[in-house]
Amino acid sequence: MYRSDTDGERRDEEHAKRRLQLRVLFAEYRTALVITCVVLVVFGGWLSYGAYAAPPEETDQRLESSWSATGALAHEAMVSDATAVYPNGTVLENEPLYYTAVTPELDGEFVGGYEAETARNVALGVSIDLAYRAVEPDDGGDTVYWSQRENLASVSEKDVEPHEDVTADFTVDVTEVAATIDEIEADLEASPGATEIHIEIERTVEGEIEGDHRSVADEYQVPIEYDGSTYRIDDAGTDAYDESYDESKTVTVPATAGPLHTVGGPLLLVLGLAGTVGLAVGSRRLSEPTSTELEWLAYRNDREQFDELLTPVRLPASKLEFDEDDVLDGGTSERVPVETLADLAGVGIDVGAPVLFDRRTERYVVRHEEAAYVYEPPALESVFEPTARGGSNDGPARVDESDDRSTEPTDETTTDDSSERDERTETNSPVEDR
Repeated sequence: MYRSDTDGERRDEEHAKRRLQLRVLFAEYRTALVITCVVLVVFGGWLSYGAYAAPPEETDQRLESSWSATGALAHEAMVSDATAVYPNGTVLENEPLYYTAVTPELDGEFVGGYEAETARNVALGVSIDLAYRAVEPDDGGDTVYWSQRENLASVSEKDVEPHEDVTADFTVDVTEVAATIDEIEADLEASPGATEIHIEIERTVEGEIEGDHRSVADEYQVPIEYDGSTYRIDDAGTDAYDESYDESKTVTVPATAGPLHTVGGPLLLVLGLAGTVGLAVGSRRLSEPTSTELEWLAYRNDREQFDELLTPVRLPASKLEFDEDDVLDGGTSERVPVETLADLAGVGIDVGAPVLFDRRTERYVVRHEEAAYVYEPPALESVFEPTARGGSNDGPARVDESDDRSTEPTDETTTDDSSERDERTETNSPVEDR
């Protein structure tokens, strides 16, 4: 039988229990762990493949050529009648406001050009018109009641080099324009909407620029705000007449993979493979528990749970053994087997009787009236066998069953001694001591 009377044997038994619990836990979660490792391997492999074997691609705009058309507007007016403020002949340049009485004529120039790295056979033209019209102000000037246009200047030059200027000079007699507008309204005998005066500028550039033939035309409107006694040029300012022309080509380039793919992918792959190998090794070293082992583990758990209810004793055989003669003679004694220690503890609690642990037979007994409720703990040879053979310490040592048995009878032994030996041998079973 198995005994655990020493501290060393008790430790061996606890070690065997922990190892069996580990096997039970491993068997319970092995499938989930295998699935997790497979998912890690697949997901990590997919991330790693996307980062290294087949990186993603993205489209990008690559600048092929760049050039720009340039322009600048300047204006001035000469004082024709001396005043206390301005002497006669004074030139007012780029003023925010001009007075019609002393500066009725506005002189201006538009300088056009272009900037490029390479150019050949480039023609550049500048055309300046004066336009005035009557429009409906409530609809943003979309409705035009009447309009008039006249050309102020037109210049065109060939073989213009980059950064070379082409200048167009013009003159606007504001008082004469106002008189023309009054004449038109007098002829129409109406003054519908609001009157607008614009300087319209068109710049054209055509030729071979940056290796390709280019042809562009840009138009600008410069309003002249006239109120009868003053006028102003609503110039948009510096760089208002510069236009950039960039040509880009769409190219496909490898996309830069982020840390999730470059680092996370290989890491997950390694973890998944390592986990798979670990599970394979664990499956070989930690076999799935048998039903007997599970029953023994349940018994050990029950014993720890109900340890305070157990009373170690050494019962005589008469308290446990009931043969057919006892029943045939009219006795009422009965032996009731119980499947688990927990069930036996429940019986003891229900009937108010102690749970006795018989050291002689290694059984658990609850006596009530004429019945003996008996639980026999399971034997677990698979756990303790290696130690019994002198192997590992997976369980307590197995001792010689002759420690607790009578000496084997000889031929001279009496029949009573033989019967007693048979009785004792029949009642012996593996022991699990606290």
